[in-house]
Amino acid sequence: MKATLEFNLPNDEFEHIAAIKAMDMYCLMNDTLEKIREMIKHDSNINGDQANALDQLRHYILDEMKSRDLMFISR
Repeated sequence: MKATLEFNLPNDEFEHIAAIKAMDMYCLMNDTLEKIREMIKHDSNINGDQANALDQLRHYILDEMKSRDLMFISR
């Protein structure tokens, strides 16, 4: 299967960059979520309130990704 995206540059430069950097942003988001999970689980410098705040943030991001249908990559 092939997909071709066409952009009218320079007018569509923002859309073009967003399209070619989308995978990098997705990977960054997944890495950030994993880092938050590791911090909650293993970082002894984080107190209970901080862990709860990080967990709420992590769940918010995951919920938003699901609601925007961004949970599509399986590795």
